[in-house]
Amino acid sequence: MTKLWLTLLFFCALSLKSISWQDHNNLDDTSFKRFANQEAWVDSVANSLTLDEKIAQFFMLGVYPTQGETNRSYVENVIKKYNIGGVILFKGHPIQAAQWNNSFQKAAKTPLFISVDGEWGINMRLDSTIQYPRQLTLGAIQDDDLIYQMGQQIALECKAVGININLAPDMDINNNINNPVINDRSFGEDKYNVALKALAYAQGMQSQNIMAVGKHFPGHGDTDTDSHKDMPIIKHSRARLDSIELYPFKVAVQNEVKGIMVAHLNIPALDNTENLPSSLSKKIITDLLKTEMGFNGLVFSDALNMKGVTKYYEPGEVDKIAFLAGTDVLVVSEDIPKGIEMIKKAIKKGDITEQYINERLKKVLENKYWLQLDKSPIVDVSKVSGVLNLKTSKELNKQLFEKALTIAANDNFVIPLKNGQEKNTIAVALGTGYTQTFQKSLEPYSIKNSMVVPNDIATDKVKTYTDKLKSYEKVIVSIHNMSRWKSKNYGFSAGELQFLNEINKTKEVILVVFGSPYSLSQLQDFKTILVAYEDNSYTQAAAAKALFAKIDVNGKLPVSVGKFKVGTGYNLSTEKNIKHVAPEDMGMDSKILDSIDYYAKKAIKIEATPGCQIVVLKDGNIVYDKSFGYTTYTSNTPINSQTIYDLASITKVAATTLSIMKLYEEDKIDLNQTLKHYLPNLKGTSVGNLVIKNIMTHQAGLPSWIPFYKATVEDSVYNNWYQVDSNAAYCVKVADNLFMCKDSINYIWKTIDGVEIKENPDYRYSDLGFYLLMEVIEKQSGITLDEYVSKYFYEPMELQNIGFNPHNKFDLSRIPPTENDTIFRKQVVQGYVHDPGAAMLGGVCGHAGLFSNAIDLAELFQMLNNGGTYNGVRYLKEKTVNYFNTVPFKDNDNRRALGFDKPVLPNKKTGERKGGPTAPMVSDKCFGHTGFTGTAVWADPEYNLVYVFLSNRTYPYATTNTLAKENIRTDIQEVIYRAMKHKDVN
Repeated sequence: MTKLWLTLLFFCALSLKSISWQDHNNLDDTSFKRFANQEAWVDSVANSLTLDEKIAQFFMLGVYPTQGETNRSYVENVIKKYNIGGVILFKGHPIQAAQWNNSFQKAAKTPLFISVDGEWGINMRLDSTIQYPRQLTLGAIQDDDLIYQMGQQIALECKAVGININLAPDMDINNNINNPVINDRSFGEDKYNVALKALAYAQGMQSQNIMAVGKHFPGHGDTDTDSHKDMPIIKHSRARLDSIELYPFKVAVQNEVKGIMVAHLNIPALDNTENLPSSLSKKIITDLLKTEMGFNGLVFSDALNMKGVTKYYEPGEVDKIAFLAGTDVLVVSEDIPKGIEMIKKAIKKGDITEQYINERLKKVLENKYWLQLDKSPIVDVSKVSGVLNLKTSKELNKQLFEKALTIAANDNFVIPLKNGQEKNTIAVALGTGYTQTFQKSLEPYSIKNSMVVPNDIATDKVKTYTDKLKSYEKVIVSIHNMSRWKSKNYGFSAGELQFLNEINKTKEVILVVFGSPYSLSQLQDFKTILVAYEDNSYTQAAAAKALFAKIDVNGKLPVSVGKFKVGTGYNLSTEKNIKHVAPEDMGMDSKILDSIDYYAKKAIKIEATPGCQIVVLKDGNIVYDKSFGYTTYTSNTPINSQTIYDLASITKVAATTLSIMKLYEEDKIDLNQTLKHYLPNLKGTSVGNLVIKNIMTHQAGLPSWIPFYKATVEDSVYNNWYQVDSNAAYCVKVADNLFMCKDSINYIWKTIDGVEIKENPDYRYSDLGFYLLMEVIEKQSGITLDEYVSKYFYEPMELQNIGFNPHNKFDLSRIPPTENDTIFRKQVVQGYVHDPGAAMLGGVCGHAGLFSNAIDLAELFQMLNNGGTYNGVRYLKEKTVNYFNTVPFKDNDNRRALGFDKPVLPNKKTGERKGGPTAPMVSDKCFGHTGFTGTAVWADPEYNLVYVFLSNRTYPYATTNTLAKENIRTDIQEVIYRAMKHKDVN
């Protein structure tokens, strides 16, 4: 958003009048009723209070959970004795906070304001919660809607623990690098950027009925004194203050931010009374903020125990002066009884009237009504943990940190680096004693060399480390354990700076700064710099991706530091082969391709599936990408491109076969070996002699499947197999609130080990061999199947929507249910694998358990279509892909390749191909798989086509397979081939 736009927004806002509840004209019936209810509640509460209790409503007491029950009891007694207006929470645990807040609300005659200083979320005060980015980090983000969403999420977390006011956002313009208190609490030095982001944050919270409080009026950004320790003096002119410092507050006022906090600052241009802080100034609070600027919300004092005010004023007296100056909420009063008494004396003296008290009280109570405190303010403590750890919140937090990344310098266009081509490159972690997530995140991009340089490196030891870099041309230096403060030189030691400057003379250096952008003051001579702002798992993983253009980078510096000016930031777009194109650009007929819609809608109409995703790639580009229907037949949640489906048996190829291909290349698996060669425990069993190649082609003589769950659901023994709560013995989660005994997993393996093997076997499709192949993969790789395939394929390919056990990663709204299971799990299965056997193994198995959306699966198979490469990275050798796509037992009328399904074999006499899982016109090179839940993926290297169809046809019941009977998937595939303008297809 441009500065011009924000200027227009501000002046348009100035021309509008806010709706006042005192103006009854033109209110619709709903608004009038709400107004009437508010007036009745406010009057009722006000009339029930004594004068002392009315005055006490303006006081907010500090709560210190770390002091234990002594503090809780003290606060509760103060609430009961004086009927104070609210409390502010300091350090503690969220469960404890929720319990205490409930206790306080129960003790209160009038519902309490409960506030927190939560600029980067409630984590600023409550541990074990999500720490969102600091505001300076947010200042780099170009999408302010993300900050609005963050405000909404923080509001939900506040509500969960019983907080109704967040003393945020910080609206200070930090244009002083020496500021010892605001610093990264500000969005930056650009007034438009600060105003817009503060407004987005505030409105996000207020959309959920959590009060936002902008601070620190009239602006604490250009100071070099900490108001916690002394009273800063701002010497700017009124014109300068109007133009810069006051601007974000003007925007906030005109856009109905409900709270403004006043700082302890001495500002002669606004009030030249000696030693009078702004927090006690009637000229600043009433005359400027309320009258001139038109603010009609609540004015909060900054904490009244800070030295910026206590240095010159006594407890009690300071409360009276602040209140008479126009403050509505007196935060952390040091002496509430004395403060109440002093305000009463002001009434007797005639400085104010009791009517004045009543008018001010009405505004406080109106805001309590807006916060819905007229209803029960008690929270459900049992739900707190769930709300504070929402997957959506964590995903948003990840996005925020990614979107803040800023390329501050890229003089020689070194970024993006080229995956796999950085042979003479090393990653150095500076300021730490161990390898960081960042270095590990570079490994998939072939940056495998790394070293660490500790923070306390002595200057005479620097050469020891620089000598280790002699053989490298390029050095990626990530800077860790930094400080926010200039006074601490941003955490740099003399040895670190010497190390950096020495290697900058002889090497091509790429700096990744996991700390304050102000630290660039020490890095003016470096030509390639990525600023990540903070040092955590999100920023470290994102920074590695950014260097290789695996995520978009468009952050801008929110402050100026030497030659690096505010707004600096080089944009970088992801380098992905896959993109949406017109079908005609790929030699296809869009009109024919659009007839796919008919079959998708037909499937939904005949209730073959509630919904589906369909994606078609031609030459590595998306020519068709549509979603149809809903997650269930009665749901109002539509299917979209982000919907994640249970792939069922596609797991066999998209996880197990891929893993075997990789291990085969590394000579860790020989397809002609037997299972017992890799799994010695199978010696003497019926399956130990089975050859891996035969298992992968379903030529091993194994039964099709075994319903393991049946033995566990007999009424007499069910409770011995399962429990609704987990413990050390019952730790295998098969569904919501259902845990299987871990010892019973042995039942599955013993049953498979003892199956009867068919002699002289012919082709018979079987799940069982892929259970055992998973064991081989895990034995030969040393890690689990899900970890292996993710590490070597999904993560380096940036496939973020594919994996096992999606209930641990994604919001359930993205995952359609697969069945109303009335026999085994006795619930709707959603987010857990549909296949019972895979469920009994914890959701990960070689034959089932994988989930994905259509795009990620299509990209995975495009990699195979490309002969093992994708986005310039080789994942498998081309000869490996070709080998696994061969049909070893064609003479036995077995169409299967190694792991992959294939089209039916042509008739030996006529050459015709009839039936089977594919359309008849696919090439012999076509390979893929289908899944029981109504899924299919097919790649055809002959035409460079990929086709994906995903659905949950098994919902609500899996017994009827109308999708297969009506040939929906193959009819769609036929349309795709007919849409190609090739004579040999049409």
